[in-house]
Amino acid sequence: MGSGSGRYRWGDTRVVAQWDDVGVAEASVPISGELVAAAVPEVRKYWVSL
Repeated sequence: MGSGSGRYRWGDTRVVAQWDDVGVAEASVPISGELVAAAVPEVRKYWVSL
């Protein structure tokens, strides 16, 4: 998995959200790294970075 190999070992990720101003308490959800990696070929670019 060296630099430039085009491979990355995906680990699980946890997305956390909280919005005190509207009364949304902190909540989180785990996202499987394997599912993210499997979705990579389906990624579409919607805008160009400036």
